[in-house]
Amino acid sequence: MPLVVLQGDLSTRNCREKDEWRIVTASPQGLTRPFGVLPSALLSMRSSAFRAPFLLAALAALPLRVAPLAAQPVAQPVAQQVAQQVAQQVAQPIAFVGATVLPMDRTAPLRDHTVIVQDGKIVAVGPRASTKVPANATQVDARGKFLMPGLVDMHAHLVQGPADGFTDGAGRQLATYLTLGITSVRALAAPPSGFAVKQKVASGAIVAPRLWVTGQSINGQSAPTAEAVVKLVETNAKNGADHIKTHGMWKERAPYDSLVAASKRAGLPLAGHVTPEFGLAAAVNAGQQIEHLDGVIAALAAPGVAVPPGQFVFDLAALASVDSVRVDSLARDHARRRVYHGPTLALFRLVGGGISVDSLLTRPDLAYTPQAAVNQWTLQLRNLLQQPAPDGGRAQYMALRDLIVRRFAAAGVPMLAGSDSPQLFMTAGFGLHRELEAMVQAGLTPYQALLTATRTPAEYFGRAAQSGFIKTGYDADIVLLDADPMSDIRNTMKVNGTMVRGTWIGPEQRTEMIGKLKG
Repeated sequence: MPLVVLQGDLSTRNCREKDEWRIVTASPQGLTRPFGVLPSALLSMRSSAFRAPFLLAALAALPLRVAPLAAQPVAQPVAQQVAQQVAQQVAQPIAFVGATVLPMDRTAPLRDHTVIVQDGKIVAVGPRASTKVPANATQVDARGKFLMPGLVDMHAHLVQGPADGFTDGAGRQLATYLTLGITSVRALAAPPSGFAVKQKVASGAIVAPRLWVTGQSINGQSAPTAEAVVKLVETNAKNGADHIKTHGMWKERAPYDSLVAASKRAGLPLAGHVTPEFGLAAAVNAGQQIEHLDGVIAALAAPGVAVPPGQFVFDLAALASVDSVRVDSLARDHARRRVYHGPTLALFRLVGGGISVDSLLTRPDLAYTPQAAVNQWTLQLRNLLQQPAPDGGRAQYMALRDLIVRRFAAAGVPMLAGSDSPQLFMTAGFGLHRELEAMVQAGLTPYQALLTATRTPAEYFGRAAQSGFIKTGYDADIVLLDADPMSDIRNTMKVNGTMVRGTWIGPEQRTEMIGKLKG
């Protein structure tokens, strides 16, 4: 079977339901071997007989302390075997000794500290000299390293696949996240298989980032009438959606108003695009979380100035009409009302023309990407960059987006880091790190940028009392870095190891995973 890669569509005007996921088939050569970290005896197995029962348990075998698969009763359900293995691993305490801790509730780090984890929770945080490590704990020497909450990608697209032992696109994607310190992912407009993958993760059948999954995007193509909107919201809710995603695209208000009402009845937050005909204010008043800064420039333009519809505004007159007074006024309003924005700066920088396609083709993360996808991204981006724009229009557009994000953050508008990957050279996992870098380039401090991928997502999910910080009693979703991200945000890429729900993927396991992902 060919590998299937699904990609999102940036365009609010051209996105149709059938185009919500662009299907690309790639040669399976070199991509269908089992990967993950398996016992050495199993790594040599390449036959077609090496199937789901073993592969489902593959990542659970990552920590060296997990019992070998051969020791598990054959008659047990595979998910139960994996859950038991993980439970055995997380029940034993693990101590990160001598780390510089970035707790994310303050800018000042906690130096030479020990963090102890057990049963998937942080059970102690304190100075190394005075924090007793249990005798049965596995110790990780964290001296000279930096420990912080695991990262959250708030705008990703989970690709199609069952995530059966990382032999398919979804499994590879989830494994890549873990190698890059990403412990939670919000999958917007996930494919049908996304709900089953979410259940596998939640049950412990696979070790993977925590998943928040929306169902089918609800928009003018997938649900053109108010009745169709309500039905699709109910279907998504029944399937287990955590959020509702919209691309807008209605010409009349009735379907959108039905979307807002139906989402509230289902108790599901609404996120996504802004329909130009309704404007930003309508979405904000509805309680929608805003992606891509949609509608913001139109809301900031001077009265009487026409702003072209769509996400990319290169019109010089429209851009010039935006002044800092209106930006600051809108920022104060959105801070007061807690309007969450996911600006996806890094993705839009590509369309803004600040980076050449040839340089993108040299990115090391493309080693994780099927060549067919790279070829499609190259064609798509070249076509986008050839679309006419006035001289200086692209540069002014990008500068204005940076200004908006900088002023919003300064005013206290809650910002969410999202990559909108995988698409247009924003590869899964790597895209989030590029988004953090883009935020710093826009003028945020490294601490402000890190908040967008740790503490602020926890607040958005209503989990700030249990996630997003390094504190006693909090979830053991942790990344250990080899260098300080507060001095250089690019150091978030220097991952030593990742812990998700108490399962530690250390340097050796991480290196082996990377080798399999590139194989």
